[in-house]
Amino acid sequence: MKNMLVLFFSCCCLFQVQSQNKQNDENLLVEPERIIKANPKEGFPCFFQNFKNRFDTKNITSSKKELVCIIKVIVEKDGSFSDFEITNDKDGIGDQVICVLRNMPRWNPATHKGKIVRSRFTLPIKIMLD
Repeated sequence: MKNMLVLFFSCCCLFQVQSQNKQNDENLLVEPERIIKANPKEGFPCFFQNFKNRFDTKNITSSKKELVCIIKVIVEKDGSFSDFEITNDKDGIGDQVICVLRNMPRWNPATHKGKIVRSRFTLPIKIMLD
């Protein structure tokens, strides 16, 4: 029986924009209304479907029906993901989640005042197994 995967993805949990200053690099927390958040080029429904198709549940031996992992990630100026940080992974799926995210299509990067910027997301991921 094929396992069912559900991905909950919240872009609103944490969003930071990193400004590139010529003299030094500074991380600035900016007002959400002054930015356009990074987003998947193919749209969120397609992103969720791609993640679902790429995440392999065959090697998961947990008897739980729901697995949760929280990942912090940077969306770079070119739309790629970097600086992955697992903040909650009680179920041991964080490494596989990161592997899948590394191979996902690039996103449209965030913009702040019309300039492309790096952005940080906290991604809560919930996987439902049947």
